[in-house]
Amino acid sequence: MKNVFVLSLVFLCLTVGIALGDEVTLTPTADSPVFGYNPGTNYGGQSYGYWGYYNAPMRTLVKYNLTSVVGTVTAVKLSFQLQQNNWSGTTIWACKLQGDWAEMTVTYANQPAHDTSAAGIFLTATAPSGLGPFTLDCTAAAVTIVQSWISTPATNYGIILRTETEGSSLRAYPYMRESSSQPVRLVVTYTPGSAIAPASLGRVKTLFR
Repeated sequence: MKNVFVLSLVFLCLTVGIALGDEVTLTPTADSPVFGYNPGTNYGGQSYGYWGYYNAPMRTLVKYNLTSVVGTVTAVKLSFQLQQNNWSGTTIWACKLQGDWAEMTVTYANQPAHDTSAAGIFLTATAPSGLGPFTLDCTAAAVTIVQSWISTPATNYGIILRTETEGSSLRAYPYMRESSSQPVRLVVTYTPGSAIAPASLGRVKTLFR
């Protein structure tokens, strides 16, 4: 009788569109800091990145593989840990990149442009104190951006970490994927598409054992 009920529930989910929410945490597939003070230098192999300003803008480019996400994105977060923090309550940003780049060749001089309009600001937040790890809610625009990357993977150039106002030597150093500490992770909450993943189906069955 239990099996009949489970199968009936699954059929109902498929036919009327009731979807099981899911969440995935993604580690960068590429990340590289860039530093305006040394504009021609690549820092792609470093274990820590740059986020702020020290004599010149300090930024970090980050990219993620979203092929594991199939469905409708409902929320996006960034999760990271810092090696050093001298932000002093400044406003931090992450912005959508508008061109492609490679981890071991990108520099401040050749970095792609990024979108600082409302539609391109992925994260805006008052910088937290301490070293973390932190998990910060991203903007509504980030949900739209990630959904567009899923729909059109060729446009997924990732994000760039910077401060809203670049100046006054406010900076922090997030760990990169080369480190043994937590890098800048992307947390995506989504409603799966019409097909229920095997893992989700297993969770449904467990409820009725």
